[in-house]
Amino acid sequence: MIPTNTRVTAQQIRRQHWTKIVQERHESGLTVREYCQTHGIREKQYYYWQHKLRVEYATQMVEEHAATVTDTTPVLVPLAQPIAPGDPIRLTIGNCTLEVTETTSQTVLLKTLQVLQQMQD
Repeated sequence: MIPTNTRVTAQQIRRQHWTKIVQERHESGLTVREYCQTHGIREKQYYYWQHKLRVEYATQMVEEHAATVTDTTPVLVPLAQPIAPGDPIRLTIGNCTLEVTETTSQTVLLKTLQVLQQMQD
C-alpha cells in the first residue's frame, strides 16, 4: 500500500499537470479535438480532467466565499419613508438585491427563498 503522503503528492502533481494542459489548450485557440490530436491526448481523458478541475475550483470558490461570510443574522434597517401600495420591496444581502413587486411570480419567490434557506443551512 502506498503511503498517504505519497498518494497526495502524486495527485497534486497530476492536478498541476492537467491544469497546465487545460490552460495551454485554452490559450492555443485550438478545439479540444485538435489540441488532443496534436498532443497525443485522449479526448475522454482531457474532458475528465477538465471536469474534475472545474469541480475542484468551484468547491474552492464556495469554501472561500463561506469563509468570508461572518454573520448571516438579518439586520432590519428602518425605512426612510413608508412603502406605498405598488412599490417594490427590496431585500439586500451583501451585494445581492432581491426586488419583489406585485407582479413577482409566487413560484419564483418561493424558489428564491428556498435557495436562501439552503445557503443558510
